[in-house]
Amino acid sequence: MAKKSLLIYENAVPLSKEVHRNLSVDFSGGYGFAAELNTIPVVAEEFPLVAAGLPIIFAQSEKGAMPSALVGLRNNENLCVSEDGQWQGRYLPAFLRRYPFVFSKDEGRNNYVLCIDSSFSGLNDQGKGDKLFDDNGEASEFTKDKLGLTTSFQKQFQITRDFGERLVELDLLRDGEVQFQTPSGDKGVTKGFMTVDHDKLMSLSEGELGALAKSGDLELIHIHIQSLRNVEVLGRALIQHLQAERPDASSKDT
Repeated sequence: MAKKSLLIYENAVPLSKEVHRNLSVDFSGGYGFAAELNTIPVVAEEFPLVAAGLPIIFAQSEKGAMPSALVGLRNNENLCVSEDGQWQGRYLPAFLRRYPFVFSKDEGRNNYVLCIDSSFSGLNDQGKGDKLFDDNGEASEFTKDKLGLTTSFQKQFQITRDFGERLVELDLLRDGEVQFQTPSGDKGVTKGFMTVDHDKLMSLSEGELGALAKSGDLELIHIHIQSLRNVEVLGRALIQHLQAERPDASSKDT
């Protein structure tokens, strides 16, 4: 993984009319900033869209577990980002769509401050892309749209964090791994994530299952379990990626 704060943010600073008034955001370079991520955080409302093409797994957090889309089987490799930075997956997670914006919590005032990654290569003062502020110094429509997206993501993040904590409280998670084989015959394994244990889920009491169903958690769990079938999709994507690097490589099943 790239060693950055919050995975893709290198230098998130508060968005300021005084500092950023004449700057624009140019996204023509695509999503190359996420090319070294093999997991991307997702929130609860995204589960159906993510699960249509990617596996949803869980990473251990401070109090529970946070879901992520698995987008690569090897470290530092995102199979959904092309060499020229274009997104090739069926669904683009909100975590990436909100970039280069992010909220930072102001502990003193107990609120959130909209920040921007000042290290983003698309940030420029040549007028390329979308302006951050209009000619009157007010937030542009582009910035307002990103603020709305970032606000929605933050609200869903809290909901999703609570969901992950309940999974841990009910002891429903187990360590997961994916084994794969490259066209050249090399074998590998992806570890460091968790999945819901179906047997543990089925051993819950009627009351516990009822509570999960009422809260909507049970639906999320079933979507997660079904999404794990998409590991095969990643396996095929990895083979295609390696064959593109070595056209003479013979194809083998993962």
